[in-house]
Amino acid sequence: MILLKSIRGWGIRGMFLMLIHELIYLIKNGSDTFKNIGYRSNNLKISENYNMPTPAIYINILKKFFKNFNDYTFVDVGSGKGRVLKAVIDIKFKNIISIEKSERLLSEQKEKFKNKITYYEKVADDFIVKDTEKVIFYFFESFKESNFIKFIEKQTANNSFESLFIVLIYSQKQNMLSYYLKNFKIQYLYKFSSKRQIVILEQI
Repeated sequence: MILLKSIRGWGIRGMFLMLIHELIYLIKNGSDTFKNIGYRSNNLKISENYNMPTPAIYINILKKFFKNFNDYTFVDVGSGKGRVLKAVIDIKFKNIISIEKSERLLSEQKEKFKNKITYYEKVADDFIVKDTEKVIFYFFESFKESNFIKFIEKQTANNSFESLFIVLIYSQKQNMLSYYLKNFKIQYLYKFSSKRQIVILEQI
């Protein structure tokens, strides 16, 4: 079922590239790393916490959804080891920003990506995006969603965006999606399973 949905969603070539990407990551980092990507909920079974589909699949969805990437700044909130960054590095965004408070993980990112990424080395609460009219905030359950809502409110209070999108990846039984609908509309929603979905929101 997942295989068929994958082929329909991002094509044979996209699936092949994703599998190569995941195989290389598996060889380099070992199978245990797949248990520790992003958010892990105590409410879910271990098998449901493996975060499949992986970040590469979500980025393939974005490639199909957006057209003028070079107009947008991409902000990965809580970027960790940089798996999402690795998937977007070849997309011609105006700017790619990594927000990650861990010095160790930031150091790993800098070694991988050099000056291709703009690094923000403090907690996300202190961040305000600047010098951009079009932005995509990518949130892979990096911290409590209530914190992320405050994060978005801060960005909109300090900017007048021409275009603002939020990409949310959920694996929680409950979420606060209804809160966003006060100021955003759903442009894309896809449920990979009963507990995992991707939502792309656009500011109204």
